[in-house]
Amino acid sequence: MKPTRVLPLLLTCCLPLFVSAQNFSGSDDFTILNPSQWGSVSGSNGGNFSVLHGDLNYVDGGLDTSLGSQSSTAIMPWTLNVGSNTADWSVQMDFTLNTALLPAQYVQWALILQSSEDGNDYFVTGLGQNYMQTNPTVQAYVFTDNASVSNSTGETLTGSITATLLVSFSASTQTFHAYYDGNGVAGGYSFTSLWSASVPTEWNLTSGSTFNLLVRGNNQAMASSTSPLVEGSMTADNFLASPTAVPEPATVALLAGLAVLGFVVWRRRAG
Repeated sequence: MKPTRVLPLLLTCCLPLFVSAQNFSGSDDFTILNPSQWGSVSGSNGGNFSVLHGDLNYVDGGLDTSLGSQSSTAIMPWTLNVGSNTADWSVQMDFTLNTALLPAQYVQWALILQSSEDGNDYFVTGLGQNYMQTNPTVQAYVFTDNASVSNSTGETLTGSITATLLVSFSASTQTFHAYYDGNGVAGGYSFTSLWSASVPTEWNLTSGSTFNLLVRGNNQAMASSTSPLVEGSMTADNFLASPTAVPEPATVALLAGLAVLGFVVWRRRAG
């Protein structure tokens, strides 16, 4: 089954563009919602974030589909710093979906990297699940002027409702890389490459351009009215922003090949 499509966000209608210190750096384990790191939440239909038992929770007030298709959303900006267009960086976060879904319901967590030049240009990777799925799917998209210009193929997780999403940026190639770990923090992180995408020329980035990081929760109901999403239904934790990039997939493969070659050479010399 084709994964549910990530929805356009109309971010500039919700949030002002912000400027802060560069480059991405910092972490949060959500013992509190720290106002020195995170900005104000913008939400719709009761969508909001709370902190409980060391987790960030997405909650809402329920959706009444007697009024037609309904959705709730909450978006929260990381305000401690931003990512430079001329430097490498990466951001990651653990996400869990643990809610019983009704017919035609869809829920999603997302990490969004928003261009400082135009808030409607962004790279997004998300963990989403619809009522026909046993396990959630990870996906990534590039949006230009709120229109999807390219997207990854979705990867449905097996036997898991948890995933760590990671976005890495390579300044030398102007490329976003999306990765995921289908087990989250359990057993230590081991990331799988999901998708890579070059920054579209239409974004008109300059050496002074930056990227803002936003965390988004979403609940959408098409046919069945939903009860409120309560704490524990959708959780997130272990946010990490780093001024270093994960090696590009091709580089990782090359390094792995060189390691194998070195081992073979060593074995021959040892023999």
